[in-house]
Amino acid sequence: MSSTKKILVSSPTFGKYSPESRERLREYGCEFDDLLRTDDPDRETILSHVEDAAAWVVGYTPVDEEALSRASNLEIVAKHGTGVDNVDLEAAKEHGVVVANAPGANANAVAELVVLHMLNASRNLVRLDPTVRDREWNTQIGRELTGKTVGIVGLGDIGQAVVRRTQGFDLEYVAFDVEERPEFQERYGVTLYEDLHEMLPAADFVTTHVPLNEHTRHLLSAEEFRLMRESAYVVNTARGGIVDEAALLSALQNDEIAGAALDVLEQEPPGDAEWYDDLLAEERVTFSPHLGGITEEAMGKVSDVTAENIRSVFEGEEPLFRVV
Repeated sequence: MSSTKKILVSSPTFGKYSPESRERLREYGCEFDDLLRTDDPDRETILSHVEDAAAWVVGYTPVDEEALSRASNLEIVAKHGTGVDNVDLEAAKEHGVVVANAPGANANAVAELVVLHMLNASRNLVRLDPTVRDREWNTQIGRELTGKTVGIVGLGDIGQAVVRRTQGFDLEYVAFDVEERPEFQERYGVTLYEDLHEMLPAADFVTTHVPLNEHTRHLLSAEEFRLMRESAYVVNTARGGIVDEAALLSALQNDEIAGAALDVLEQEPPGDAEWYDDLLAEERVTFSPHLGGITEEAMGKVSDVTAENIRSVFEGEEPLFRVV
């Protein structure tokens, strides 16, 4: 590469756990404009910095038509992660900007959080820990995870990782996906359903692993909760919006399901709608702050893939994982 190219970085973890990913791009002749290292820039600041960027590493920063129209030199939007629901893909196509992501790099991290939430649902450790610290000794009966049926909505990289990470629990697996994976299904005994509504009544745990788009928004809503077992537990580590949170609250209040774990919300941090107060107060829901893929190991892998996506596009090659 003959001239220096600027890489705008609005993902604070890019390269933090894999310094080599940044170093490879520096050796390639790139320079970095780290927008989130020292402050919390406003919208106009972001737009002014993208104007001369050749690549933009994004976490959750919105990349819309306005931003892309200002970015006359932009060649690639490199998602530092998997989900690209914050990127206007049609606008990127119109502006000739490649969008690439890093699917699968954080699969183990997310899958492990799913297992953690399922175990907590079975034994209620999050609620019991503070009682012991208050010198109370309120033993509660729990349930074993062993022998239960896990319903996986989306049998991609993360859905498959959930199956692999839970092999020691002698679980049954059912899944809903538009794509068959016969070798994986046969090896791990996964029963695939073409109809989500047929799968839901069979599961003790329902865990979501699909992208957020017009087809999956509120994929789990009032009708779906009514189809679940009263003992069922919902785990959403995918994207806020896949679970209809108002309908979830109603289902819990009506004892249609047993509980839920939400690592993601439609509004992050939680919104100011009145029903959000009730949801946050609901003891049968466990929350975590969108940390499913946030481990040192996962972030290092994501940074490596992101850097390679950028290098490939600068060289006129296909990125490892092209979205558009």
